[in-house]
Amino acid sequence: MNFYRDPCSAIPTRYYVLVENVNSYSAEYGGTLPNTQVEVSVLIDSVNAILPKYDHYYQAFDIGSVGVGTFQGDTDNYSCATRDATDPDQSYPYCTKTLWYKFTTNITGTVRYRVNINGTSFYDNYRVQLFRQSIAGDSTINGLKLRGYTTVYDPATNSYWAETCVSAGTYYLFLTGCNQLSEYVYPEIKLTEAMGDFCVRALPAAINGPGSATATVLVDCHTIGTDYGEFGPQLTCPQGANTIDYKTSWFRMDIGGTDTLDVTTFLVENTNASSSDIKYRLMTGDCGAMQ
Repeated sequence: MNFYRDPCSAIPTRYYVLVENVNSYSAEYGGTLPNTQVEVSVLIDSVNAILPKYDHYYQAFDIGSVGVGTFQGDTDNYSCATRDATDPDQSYPYCTKTLWYKFTTNITGTVRYRVNINGTSFYDNYRVQLFRQSIAGDSTINGLKLRGYTTVYDPATNSYWAETCVSAGTYYLFLTGCNQLSEYVYPEIKLTEAMGDFCVRALPAAINGPGSATATVLVDCHTIGTDYGEFGPQLTCPQGANTIDYKTSWFRMDIGGTDTLDVTTFLVENTNASSSDIKYRLMTGDCGAMQ
């Protein structure tokens, strides 16, 4: 018989060993039960109580203000981690050892994330969840919004990650601790920028003389509301459209040389939007003033 005693509990507990006579019947009818010698041994294995460093929301390890690249959080241990009543995910009652990490970014693009538990990587929602901060200092579902994800394969590392869109803001990695005991763990994130979301990060197309130039963007994670023509609740292109229903992508044509050129622009799109919903306009100037 064996059982596990939580090494993080400082409450003294008394245990009893009940031994029953192995001779449950008399040796002879009418006889008496013989005496039986009994020996009891107890083996106690010691376990070091490893206190967690990032057990609570306010203790979240700050991976930092990050841009494009791969980043890793500090290593922690599940041994004595706990779960707070205000933690955002209470759907699994056996996920009782939660840990917290966070990062801030100023880019628009994608983030890939996963956790490494005792040398094995996991990316599923059961073990790690990504939340975007909506109210600072609030660790409940009111202040943190869960991000969905897709599973992607990374041939460079021959491994799988969870991937989702990010834009400027603060994000929390919530390690659920489901069915964990005393494992070591750390998170990994990999950010990639989606060029063209902002005027200052417009995708360039260099034109140095007669000919053509092509610039291609991935619009999946693009946003709206930070640049010229995007500030109001309604747009002027398309006329009267609700800003919240659209996203914008920016291109910049850099025209060099000494020739005077007639420039014709056109779009080729491969999205799930109707072609009638995709509009563009050609402006001159810079990100501070356009016409």
